[in-house]
Amino acid sequence: MKKIIAAGFVSVFVLLFSCGITNNKDTGETTLTVDFGHDRTEIGLIMPDDIGEDLDFSEVEVEVNFAASLSNKFDAKAFFDSATFYLRLEDIEESAPAITAQISNFTLPELTDTTITIPFRISIDDPTFPKAAISKILKGEPVAYRVTADLLFDLIEGVEGDFEVIESKVSQFDLQTERITTAPNLAALGIVGELLLRHLDRF
Repeated sequence: MKKIIAAGFVSVFVLLFSCGITNNKDTGETTLTVDFGHDRTEIGLIMPDDIGEDLDFSEVEVEVNFAASLSNKFDAKAFFDSATFYLRLEDIEESAPAITAQISNFTLPELTDTTITIPFRISIDDPTFPKAAISKILKGEPVAYRVTADLLFDLIEGVEGDFEVIESKVSQFDLQTERITTAPNLAALGIVGELLLRHLDRF
């Protein structure tokens, strides 16, 4: 398969991001724990190596990689379970259709910042999203999107294989923006890029 990546990374137009929240079952108190933010977005195309004018559009995927920044404010390591993220386009209500992406578990050391990549793949002919929304992404036009997840993590002490769980927590990740600002260089695809946009514009 051939991958065509957008020329740049952009970290703007973030309207909302959620913070990690601690829910203490004993006291009912809620306090800030781990901060989340949007670092950048990368857009790419995945398509067969032997692309041509007879391109099968069902084999083409738009790759949307969201890089999210995490900041651990604790004096303890935070061990995050594997998680499922949900992407919604245009209609970003929680009840709207979504596609999913998985991340593996990882550990964030105490008082440390890091970035995780959330990889989504959208088939050109996937009925989940309107073709017009996918076309906007490829053209770099404004399109509303929302990425959500419930992230479960433990605060731990010790070393791998011999650690103690101090407390278990949940963080609600909720990123909403009005625009994905990078787009694949469709001009470099010549006639294939034109056919791809014509295909999307038919719907």
